[in-house]
Amino acid sequence: MLGAFLGYEMIADSPEENGEYGEMIVNSIIKLKAFGDQERYLIKDLYIEDNRGVHQIDHIFIFKNGVFVVETKMFGGKILGKEDDQVWTAYYSPKETIPFVNPLRQNESHIKALKHKFGDMFDFQSVIVFPNNNKPLGCPSNVLNFKELKRYFLDYTPKKELSSEEMQYLKGALEDVAKNRKELRAKHREMLKKQRGK
Repeated sequence: MLGAFLGYEMIADSPEENGEYGEMIVNSIIKLKAFGDQERYLIKDLYIEDNRGVHQIDHIFIFKNGVFVVETKMFGGKILGKEDDQVWTAYYSPKETIPFVNPLRQNESHIKALKHKFGDMFDFQSVIVFPNNNKPLGCPSNVLNFKELKRYFLDYTPKKELSSEEMQYLKGALEDVAKNRKELRAKHREMLKKQRGK
């Protein structure tokens, strides 16, 4: 089943449907038997607010090796972009290109929102995932294709492994944040409308 997922590029008619599909793939990867019985938690589609506004985070994966903030980009084609660029591009043909915000920068803002809430209590790690073998050339090691994600989590060397108590505390705290999802989601949509209207 997972192998079939990895063969697709754009698989739906809207960004929302593609986002849901991407989440389904990440969920499948994290539930794989490769993790065995190791304790791990997944928080999906979290809305969190700080002094800059409301942020939507695709996944937060809590594992002994770290807390991974995962931004999923469901673009096919060839991805063009450098670490310091403000905008990356999904290139399908000279007549079909899709610009999008540099996901490294986007995820930095997500991590700032989490640090606004938790301070330096946790070392949040940014991970960017693309659906096929189409990540940009020369990108940092935390920009991955789906098939690389499981191994990245398992091989990541943390400064300090998380204890079961730390993992459970963070899971519970994020679930508390998620209780305001409906309100924060509405605020996030209004914020995006204003940004697009500029």
